[in-house]
Amino acid sequence: MPQTIRKELSVLSEITEFLLEAHSSVPAFLRSVLLKMNRLIPSDLSFVGIVEESEGAQWIVVRDPQNDIIGAEAGEWQRYIGRLRVGGEDLPQELRSFVGIVAHSKELHRSDDVSKERFYRTSNDEIRSELAIPVLFQGEVLAVINLESKTEGFFAEEHEYLLGLLATLIAPPLHSLMISEGLRRPFIDVLEQIADCVSSAPVAIP
Repeated sequence: MPQTIRKELSVLSEITEFLLEAHSSVPAFLRSVLLKMNRLIPSDLSFVGIVEESEGAQWIVVRDPQNDIIGAEAGEWQRYIGRLRVGGEDLPQELRSFVGIVAHSKELHRSDDVSKERFYRTSNDEIRSELAIPVLFQGEVLAVINLESKTEGFFAEEHEYLLGLLATLIAPPLHSLMISEGLRRPFIDVLEQIADCVSSAPVAIP
């Protein structure tokens, strides 16, 4: 068995065991995920941003307004952007971002050359390639994992597969942690809210 595959299997085994443990908070959980992920897929700058609703829109947030970390980050930022708007072609140019379109489309996106991307905001002038994926739970985007490299064309299909596997694995425990910290409502509460809206709706008269 090639040494690279052996290393990947070892790290994935560690991640699986890690997911079975109790976790103290969303940031602590995501920080550990980011550290383990960087062993699988080395990157020069990376973060996991939580998707939140504010001011009638969705945002990808790593730090809250008090500058406290609510997601996770690693690497050297030259221009730190506090939050990134979720959206696609409907957004004005100044609000568009790579991770924003990933959350909007709910699909992984890889760029071998970020200078050619219409949806890209520079956080470090040396970055050349990027890979990002949404973390989905029952169709809802909980977060976005983003990896950036100073090497053009650094990320490959193998990295897409590994990142997709990781996003799938962390979704259930992340969702549970977000509920416990009030970042998401339990699904039963959502169903009850829908039932209340239906019961309060006026009855149509034929």
